Amino acid sequence: MGKNLNPMFNAPTKPKPIYEVKEKRPRKTRCDKKHDIKVPVTEIQKMKIRLQAHRKGLRATPYSSNLVIEGLKREFITDIGEFTPYKDTHDYVHVKLLPYHYEKIVELAIKWGVSERRAAHRILLFMVKWEEGE
Repeated sequence: MGKNLNPMFNAPTKPKPIYEVKEKRPRKTRCDKKHDIKVPVTEIQKMKIRLQAHRKGLRATPYSSNLVIEGLKREFITDIGEFTPYKDTHDYVHVKLLPYHYEKIVELAIKWGVSERRAAHRILLFMVKWEEGE
């Protein structure tokens, strides 16, 4: 009568080996990782962006990202003022930028004395108005 029906009461067998925990290496970041900036817009501004994007055959996020990138290429963009007041409307358009373009946004934000989000807001709305005028 060496074995019991309940295995908990049986004599212990070999102890299980304790595995060593390997040191976790830090994960590599992707070289094409993009920075996401949420730009607050009003309903009318969002409607204009979506309409312009639809005419170009794009969705709102890639279109907004392209507008900001095009705005960063313009030399006079450093001199534009805030013609549309910044207000957090809790309705956002996403702008996804590569690190190079994000650094330019940061430089402009420091020059203007505003946050990165406000700088992206200023450039995006300027370019929306620019696209309407063309």
